[in-house]
Amino acid sequence: MRTLESIQADIIFLSKEKDNFFTRLFSSTPGRIIELRIEEAKAIDSMLLEKNDEYKKIAESNIDLLKDTNWSMKVTEHTHGGRNLSFTTEIVGEIEAKGFAYGNRVTGYTLLSKNPSIYTGKIDHLGKISVQAIDSENASFCVPKTLKCFTNTFGELRIEKDEEEGALTYDTHIKSVMGDPFNGNQTKRSAFIKNRQRLLAIISDNKIKIK
Repeated sequence: MRTLESIQADIIFLSKEKDNFFTRLFSSTPGRIIELRIEEAKAIDSMLLEKNDEYKKIAESNIDLLKDTNWSMKVTEHTHGGRNLSFTTEIVGEIEAKGFAYGNRVTGYTLLSKNPSIYTGKIDHLGKISVQAIDSENASFCVPKTLKCFTNTFGELRIEKDEEEGALTYDTHIKSVMGDPFNGNQTKRSAFIKNRQRLLAIISDNKIKIK
């Protein structure tokens, strides 16, 4: 991982470049700055977890709110495409502002010959979700309808096929999912959202300021 200092140096340099007339016309600088800002936030998060006691304590509190839970996700949309290059090999998403989790598919080549039925990965203190496919049990003309989710003590997340439904063709795949990681517990949901707002505020305070 790049250092925070090098990322912020690039942000400063490109922020000056974007004011150039020709850069505005022909460059992808604005998009690159957005990418760098995302990279910066991740680097700040890692730094704060290591060095900032307040940040670490709040982050651990959010992990406690998520750990040792069983919850479910509903497949809200399907998509269609070829086989190995279009399987939903990864699901990424986050717990959004109202405290519900949403995810979308990432495709990639896989040796699996059917739609994935098991994913493993992580849900973190900011509510970011990333899981990768590890196994397949679905029949060729079936796709998951609901998914069982298990979060352990360390925020590790395992997602398994619960119910499945028939598909008209073999190339039907998961496109998007949603679920409630708090199982209707509004107290936990509110606490998590409040904690995350504080964490994001601390991250923002550590971002490089551009005039």
